[in-house]
Amino acid sequence: MDILRGSAILLVVLFHAYAAAVRYADAKNINYAESALFDALIWVNEFFQSYRMPTLMLLSGILLQASFRKPLARYYEGKVRGILWPFLGWQAYQILYLGSILSLFEYQNWIMTTYLWYLSFLFVLYIIAPTFRFIPSPAIPIIFFTAMQASVHFNGGTESQLTSLLFFGIFFGVGNVIGVHMKKFMRLLETNVFLLLLPMTAFVGASLWGGGIKGVYLTLSGLRILMVLVGILGLIGLVNFLSSRFDMKFLKWAGKNSIVFYVVHFPVQQLVGDIFIHKLPGIAISPTAYWVLISGVSIGVCSLFVALRKFSVVEILFVAPRSSKIEKCFSMLKFNAGKTG
Repeated sequence: MDILRGSAILLVVLFHAYAAAVRYADAKNINYAESALFDALIWVNEFFQSYRMPTLMLLSGILLQASFRKPLARYYEGKVRGILWPFLGWQAYQILYLGSILSLFEYQNWIMTTYLWYLSFLFVLYIIAPTFRFIPSPAIPIIFFTAMQASVHFNGGTESQLTSLLFFGIFFGVGNVIGVHMKKFMRLLETNVFLLLLPMTAFVGASLWGGGIKGVYLTLSGLRILMVLVGILGLIGLVNFLSSRFDMKFLKWAGKNSIVFYVVHFPVQQLVGDIFIHKLPGIAISPTAYWVLISGVSIGVCSLFVALRKFSVVEILFVAPRSSKIEKCFSMLKFNAGKTG
């Protein structure tokens, strides 16, 4: 699954690079509407729009059963150190980069305001996840779906941050179902039967091209979500098939270090963008060339940070250091999280 996670996280990096190229073109007054290459970038990004973040959420849900084997104290400690910590640190950087020191004390700046929203959602889902073991695993995504629909209804028919959290909770819950039945899932995966689902993968992705299947109803409807889930299974089958035939070490490596690629790439793209737009106003390149440049630079810098993780001064940017006081606090929790069937 590391290869699929690495693929998804790189798609996030490339999507943000595409968005940065659009901002660059607008700032330089460059017309990219008639560029065939840039049209191809638009198509690729819209094709994977339905898959990037839902796939990451599903993969995180798959890991739940392994996490549940740890004592509850150790489980929560891991989520605080590995998710909350990098979220707080890099969110603080974003707030300072875009505002001032005083902006750190405005609570609204900490809620769904930057690219780090995924980490905040993931942390909340992991916090409530131990309750899943008291519920039959197939019921969990159904509960999230029902709660999502209710949140829209009671919010006057409009989406909210809670709606988004519950939406991704569905994929998180489905991942947990897969994790519960992982041995059966892997046996099924090895038969390559999921390759038969690739037509649905293609249909769901292509339906977004040119503003096709969009809108609150089709995005949040049970049919739409089921179609996306089937499409993700098709992608899982495709990645499994290709990984048995081609060397995908870099994607696997990126998947194992996905937290680094996720938190580092966007600030790098911001810095490059500010340099080209504000510091080098006389230089203009095509949006496609800019996309290639900013993609390469951000992936390169992320890879450098991964290589430097062996140094504690770098590792602390992504995982909180262990503290005897923190461990003592967590050790007061004695409850063990079990396994849901």
